[in-house]
Amino acid sequence: MSITTIAPPAAGRKRVKGKKKVRPTWEMANLYPLQGQWTEDEYIKLTDDPVRVEFVDGYVEFLEMPTIAHDRLVKYLFLILDAFVNKAKLGEVFISTTKTKLRELEIRMPDVFWVSNERLDRHTDDYFYGADLIVEVVSQDAKSRKRDLVDKRSSYADAGITEYWIVDPKLESITVLKLSGNTYAVHGEFKQGQKATSVVLAGFEVDVSEALAGRQ
Repeated sequence: MSITTIAPPAAGRKRVKGKKKVRPTWEMANLYPLQGQWTEDEYIKLTDDPVRVEFVDGYVEFLEMPTIAHDRLVKYLFLILDAFVNKAKLGEVFISTTKTKLRELEIRMPDVFWVSNERLDRHTDDYFYGADLIVEVVSQDAKSRKRDLVDKRSSYADAGITEYWIVDPKLESITVLKLSGNTYAVHGEFKQGQKATSVVLAGFEVDVSEALAGRQ
C-alpha cells in the first residue's frame, strides 16, 4: 500500500489546562493514500476491516453506519428474497458484507443483491462481477440519499444491473426500476398497502407495509 504523508494544519485546538492538546489522529491518516490515489488492492485491504466503504474512481466513500431500524429492514428484505430465490433454485442472494464490481475503479457494497445461476461463477475472492437485482435501503442523511437515489441509479444502469429496488423509509415507499437500454425506467412506485413486484423475478413481491413494519 502506498503511503502519502499528510501534514496536520498549522493551527490546532488550544490546550485545555490540565489536559493534553486535543487533535485529529493524523498518524492514522498517514497510513492511507490521498483521495483520488487509491488502488483497488488498497481498497480491498481496507474493507477487510469491519467498515462500510465503497470505491469509485480512486476515491473511497465511507458509508453511514446503519441504524438498528435500517438493519432490520435489510434483514427482512434479504430473508424474503433469499427464500424466493432458494425455493426456485435461481442463484444466490447476498448482503452488504459482499462486494460487487460494476466496472474498472468502481466497487459497491449493496444492502442486498441477487446473482443468477448464469453469473454465479463470475467472481474473485473479493467481489462478484455485477449482479442481476440490487436492493438499497436509503439512509436518511443527505449524502446517502444522493448516493442511492442519483449516483447508484446511474452506476447500476451503466453496469447493466437488470433491476434496482430503492427502499425509502422516509417516503415509506419502494421504487422498482427496470433496465431499458442503458437507463432505468420506473416499473412501479409502491406505497403502504401495496405490494412491490419484480419484473426480472416473476412472482416475487414485497408487501410494503409489512416490510416497513419490521423497522420497529
